[in-house]
Amino acid sequence: MTTASTPTSALTSILSSLTNSSANASGTSNSGPLITTGQINVSQLVSQLMLIQSQPLTQLQGQEAKVKSTLSAYGQEQSALSNLQSAATALALPSAFQAAGATVTGSGVSATVTGTPVNANYSVSVANLAQSQSVYSASNPVIGNPGSGTATLTIQLGNYTYGSPSAPGALPPITGFTAGGASSNYTVSISSSVAGSPPSLSDIAAAINNQTGGKVNASVVTDSSGSRLVMNSTNTGAANGFEVTGDANLSSLVYGYGMTNTMTAGQNAADASFSVNGLAMTSASNSITSAINGVTLNLTQAPASGAAPLTSQVQIATDPAAVTKTVNDFITAYNAVVSLTNTLTNYNATTNTASVLTGDSAARNILSSLDGAPIRQNVINPDVLG
Repeated sequence: MTTASTPTSALTSILSSLTNSSANASGTSNSGPLITTGQINVSQLVSQLMLIQSQPLTQLQGQEAKVKSTLSAYGQEQSALSNLQSAATALALPSAFQAAGATVTGSGVSATVTGTPVNANYSVSVANLAQSQSVYSASNPVIGNPGSGTATLTIQLGNYTYGSPSAPGALPPITGFTAGGASSNYTVSISSSVAGSPPSLSDIAAAINNQTGGKVNASVVTDSSGSRLVMNSTNTGAANGFEVTGDANLSSLVYGYGMTNTMTAGQNAADASFSVNGLAMTSASNSITSAINGVTLNLTQAPASGAAPLTSQVQIATDPAAVTKTVNDFITAYNAVVSLTNTLTNYNATTNTASVLTGDSAARNILSSLDGAPIRQNVINPDVLG
């Protein structure tokens, strides 16, 4: 084989060179046997042998580097083509040239186009926002000591009904409570972090947060008068109110309809009340997707207590900027593919230097395919754009 014979002949040449050099140095003739008693430069011999034997490996390493650079180039092409495909898909949608935007005049609401709404004007009035329930304990409430056992707190989710407030700004009185199903009832077992002592408010808050499935959260708030336990429903809406009852050790943590409440309501659970073009609506959330098709209304502000609802005008109209952006996104992605492919296939005639994909048929086909694409003719062609 060529690979085997080359090192052998090279070895002969090296040995001949080295021994002849030794013979010449001693004043003898260049003719004679290959191996002589003359001095051989062992270091030079080993170095040249290693160089010869490493040539196949060096060739393989060069081939490996070329394969890696080619794969990297194909990866860049794939990424650029993927971006172009996404931009072309967006541009091909019928809605691409019907993109709408929302303009809001007034206060109490914001609007975002999330679909394909029809162009229209809407009057939106906000009477009140959706709220979550919040209750708090007295300062430094007395907590009993369950000894080696645990104290028990029961939390029941449900829907309160209310009467009329006694004064402007006052919370309305509770007139009823409808409990949710069995899955909305939580029994919270609370133990003390200090053996032999009553559970702390922090112990109680941690147990509530760990055992109510994220439906009710609790925290400890400290002010100048002491520490209080604060409990909140996680979700807004009238259906997300809750009652709290405790065993004998937790009688200072009670709130609900028809109970001797030892906790105070800071805020009632309530649905949002609003209207669209005079049609009254309610929602458990302040983010509303069902009122106007293709539009999300976000209720942001309620009127002052006793004041008239806040009214805004929401205009839905075609958005030229959105249409322009869709077209420009495609043009940018198209040009990125062309520029990248030209760079990867370029040949510099001055320096006789080829790029990684110079002469690659697949790369050339990319440009020819793009040049004849109908969407390219309609969007990129300056004669069409005018």
